Amino acid sequence: MFQKKNELNKFIDDIDKELKSLLCRKENVREELKEILRLTTFKTKRVFQWYNGGFISESDYKKLINENKISKDLINQWKINGYQKLCCIRCIINNKEDKDKVCICRIPSECLKKIESFTECNYCGCRGCS
Repeated sequence: MFQKKNELNKFIDDIDKELKSLLCRKENVREELKEILRLTTFKTKRVFQWYNGGFISESDYKKLINENKISKDLINQWKINGYQKLCCIRCIINNKEDKDKVCICRIPSECLKKIESFTECNYCGCRGCS
């Protein structure tokens, strides 16, 4: 367990401050959205790893989920085989324009080397993390 609950709260508060500052900017909305998704994933993944490693209590973990401080939906997807490295929920939402497409974070890195034209996911900015 964390020696001080303040360490966990400080981590969450620091990320939340960064997220709030991004929401206030209006320069490049698309890039800011990618950064928001990246920070949300980072925060959620770190807390999920700490919980699985026994560094935070179940009550603290559930409290963060209930207060929407971390993404419950993303964590639920990570528990499904093949989705452990998913970058954001947006990348798996099915809609008409994205039919039969998959985000780069779902493609194994050895297959990415064959795709020369790809740069990054349009939604989350992932460049391939599988």
